[in-house]
Amino acid sequence: MKNTKEHIIATALKLFLNHGYRATSMAQMVEASGMSKGAFYHYFKNKEDIYDSVINSYFLKYIDEINWQELEGLSLQETKAAMAAFYKNFVKQIGELTDKGTSRYFSLFFEAYHQVPVFKEQIRGFYSRLVRIIEDKMVKELFYNEQKAHSEAIHIIAHFEGLLFWSAVFPEKDTSFSYD
Repeated sequence: MKNTKEHIIATALKLFLNHGYRATSMAQMVEASGMSKGAFYHYFKNKEDIYDSVINSYFLKYIDEINWQELEGLSLQETKAAMAAFYKNFVKQIGELTDKGTSRYFSLFFEAYHQVPVFKEQIRGFYSRLVRIIEDKMVKELFYNEQKAHSEAIHIIAHFEGLLFWSAVFPEKDTSFSYD
């Protein structure tokens, strides 16, 4: 079983995904956690404190878990396959958290992007680094010039992000996260 703080964070994420951040109250989080109000407030002083922990635990953790050296060592084809596996697993994980689909994740993601400066900075850093890694592979393996490699790297990332968006719009359809 998760420790108490992790339990509260997981509970808050589910509520934020299912009802939205603004529509979720502290009272709802306390009730959903199954804890007493005093025990709950021992870990988090307010909704914003929990929100920051949710962002760190469920959004930024994906960035922290990336093994950049391993990714850099893959071929371009292997990188695309790794990205496809990541996105497919990601949609599955979101599906386990909410029956509302990835659209709620997008809502929470972009809310955090505009409200939490460190989140925005880390997300931009993540995508910039991913573009550079793919560009490097395209230059080395396909002999693309830097401009073409940059454009194509963005296309690859946009392909997967577009499929993620598509799965939010059409959650009932099976989305193939491949890139050929």
